[in-house]
Amino acid sequence: MPVKNSSHMTTQDWREGLLADKDYIALEELSLSVATQPEVFSLNKYRTQILKITDDAGINITNALKAEFSHHEGLSRFDCIGATLFTIQNSSRCKKIIVLLPGQLHPSHQHLERDEVFKVLHGTLNISLNGVLHQLVKNEIIKIPKGTWHDFSTTTGVIIEEWTSHYKAGDSIYSNPQINSLQTSERKTPFFEFQEITHNVRPKTEMELPLA
Repeated sequence: MPVKNSSHMTTQDWREGLLADKDYIALEELSLSVATQPEVFSLNKYRTQILKITDDAGINITNALKAEFSHHEGLSRFDCIGATLFTIQNSSRCKKIIVLLPGQLHPSHQHLERDEVFKVLHGTLNISLNGVLHQLVKNEIIKIPKGTWHDFSTTTGVIIEEWTSHYKAGDSIYSNPQINSLQTSERKTPFFEFQEITHNVRPKTEMELPLA
């Protein structure tokens, strides 16, 4: 079938890992802009690194309600300001698996309504609570009460199990006002391919990881 418009994709433009730039209806031509998003396409290399660190830790991811890259200063700086988030459950309690690659930082923020509990599953976590630095290794736990300014980073790569009360958008306030001005879609990119991966992290009960 001939291409109707030079701004539409052809089969020569198609490659694995492309993400749609909008919702398309059946039989609608794909825009060429889908194939010309180098920042989005470059996330594939991070996918490989994330799979390696989870494989090394013996942690596989599946049944995620949502999988997304968090990039508060843009996709081009994901290697230093970023994290990958897997939402495993979000009911009365929310469970996420957070992966930071070596050298990544999640910037300073606080939550208005949610307490958090972090447990390190792999690697070393450097986390600052109201300016006080803590270093955690595998199986160590830290509680983060609501209203606590915190940022976290790693030099080794780290996998964190996070438990909170029910997650809802708008609960996070960042110390950098430029981040607060961004829409969620501007600082998070979904990556649905992760949902095909197997997950064997044993769910923890509220008694094992108390939020209070």
